[in-house]
Amino acid sequence: MSRVPAALARRVAALGFTPERVRHYIAAMQKTPSGRSAGDTGERDMRTHYAGIDFAPPLEVREAAVEALEWRFRDGHRGGTDIGVGRALQLALEPSVPPRDVRRMVNYGSRHAVDLRSTGARKGDLTPGVVAWGLWGGHDGILWAREVAAQMDERDALVGRRRNPAPGYQSWAWTTQDWRVVVPRRDGSVDYGDPCGAPSNRTPSGHVRLCLPLAVARALDADPEGRRILHAQATRKERAAPGRVVRWHPVIRDLWRRLERRTEADDPRYRRRAR
Repeated sequence: MSRVPAALARRVAALGFTPERVRHYIAAMQKTPSGRSAGDTGERDMRTHYAGIDFAPPLEVREAAVEALEWRFRDGHRGGTDIGVGRALQLALEPSVPPRDVRRMVNYGSRHAVDLRSTGARKGDLTPGVVAWGLWGGHDGILWAREVAAQMDERDALVGRRRNPAPGYQSWAWTTQDWRVVVPRRDGSVDYGDPCGAPSNRTPSGHVRLCLPLAVARALDADPEGRRILHAQATRKERAAPGRVVRWHPVIRDLWRRLERRTEADDPRYRRRAR
């Protein structure tokens, strides 16, 4: 677990968040719709099951959450609800995020990426959707949650654990992005002909390979420098120790963000109430 930077804690305190108020918001996230406590919900067992996976938010995710809190409570911008505020406080101040909440972040990202496609958001305005997105860690937070959730899926597959799959990986938006397995070749080329989840998604030794949207892989493969970045990223991923997060190269992350902004929204039947 990573330590919470004192500077971030001071910025949160400057917004009027006492320890008691922070606990109130974080506890509110664990309530059922009727207002009752959801209890332990097997969180301790999940921690044991996912031992070795790092659930500590990276610094950039913590900073994004604090910045969104400042937008809302210092600058007066609208956006988000108490659930979103609790998520931002959790990301900013808690040593780690519970496994169940990581999946909730993945689900949120799948449902609400559409909020970033409004005219104001595209112009760079702090719309309610942008503020709410920031409370959940912004682009970095959702990407981090997806990376951790992928490692959780890997662990589940190894032990045969059954669970309800994260909607983020089943959504219309993700399906239309056509995620592919990226296999690095010895000659410096890459192959991405198989869909993510195919047998080639794992190396012969059982390591999980890199998966990327087809459009991102093609864009990188179009020139020598992009191909080098793609090959290096795929090589790092398949050589990584189990449970280790392999962060995307900034170029890959930028291409993915652009794709997210133009991807068709999920079917409204699968959207939940905005939080």
